[in-house]
Amino acid sequence: MSENLVTLKQAAERLGVSYSFLFRFYRRGVLPVVKLSPRCIRVKESDIELLLNARRIAEAINVATQDARAERTKRAKALGLLTADDFCDGASEQA
Repeated sequence: MSENLVTLKQAAERLGVSYSFLFRFYRRGVLPVVKLSPRCIRVKESDIELLLNARRIAEAINVATQDARAERTKRAKALGLLTADDFCDGASEQA
């Protein structure tokens, strides 16, 4: 069974990034491609899906991290403790 291949432009549109961004990924060896000829590059549909899933996982981790930080800050404030936000807020007020 052969796998569907798409152009870099089509892959970039599907991933919601620019063509040049995706091309840089290819040049750095981050994006696996199929070279049909020296100037004809294609991306496997399955690799696009992997990138989309990786993005979803990274976004979920980021949200969970932000939620955990907010919860820690809330508990610290309830205990009357200083948090990193207290120090950052003070610096911006003095500037």
